[in-house]
Amino acid sequence: MEHYEFTPNDADVRVEKTERPISTPKKATFNMAKVYLWMALGLLITGLVSIGLPELFIALIQNGSLSAETANAIYRVLLVVSILAMVPSMIIISVQALRKNFVLDAISYIVYTVAMGVLLGVVFVGFVEPGEGLWTIGIPFLVTAVCFAGMGLIGSLMKDSTMGVIIPVISTLAIGCFTIYMINSFIGSAIVYWIVDFILFGLMLLTVAIDTKSVKDVAESIGFTNNTNLAIYCAYMLYVEFIWIFLRVLLYTTMFSRRN
Repeated sequence: MEHYEFTPNDADVRVEKTERPISTPKKATFNMAKVYLWMALGLLITGLVSIGLPELFIALIQNGSLSAETANAIYRVLLVVSILAMVPSMIIISVQALRKNFVLDAISYIVYTVAMGVLLGVVFVGFVEPGEGLWTIGIPFLVTAVCFAGMGLIGSLMKDSTMGVIIPVISTLAIGCFTIYMINSFIGSAIVYWIVDFILFGLMLLTVAIDTKSVKDVAESIGFTNNTNLAIYCAYMLYVEFIWIFLRVLLYTTMFSRRN
């Protein structure tokens, strides 16, 4: 049997191999920033399309390049195409969340935000009065941003025990509101409608806090550093909630200003 003796050089090599520094995961704050950056990108795209596209059609009509009938026909086609594009985009974003095909997921997210912009363009045309575009859209957007940031902060500080209490309450209230809404569709009471609507608005704000807490937990557990698809999916969820809250705030502020 051969006898092998370790030389000092061999010992040094062994020590170097066993004393490699262990890499630590990046902090969740960076990963959450990645989610909010994708969300901000989606809101920017939606805002530019929703405001710019109607303005483009109005300018073309005023210049005589398009007739009003042709512009309306083109916009209706764009609406149909947008609605049809949103469905597969939502599916791809959800399915690709845990996969590695970043390009497909990013394209689907951008397509969805563009399609949402086309749909919101119709809403803005109906709500915005001439010369009051900044007030009509800007104020609700700022109010929504403040509400969203506040609920996001609450969600980031929320404990797991609080989640266990809030989620059943939200589910129960949501089912109750849906039931009352269905009954009120036969009664037609405006007071009941607005009571239910305000309750649903509050539930959506709580949902933002819960989803922010969930995203933060995922970021702390597995991180988004090497999974951009998961970050896009979380940004998509928060983006949809932001748009829903913004539309409700836009409705409330417009009704209040026109009543005054």
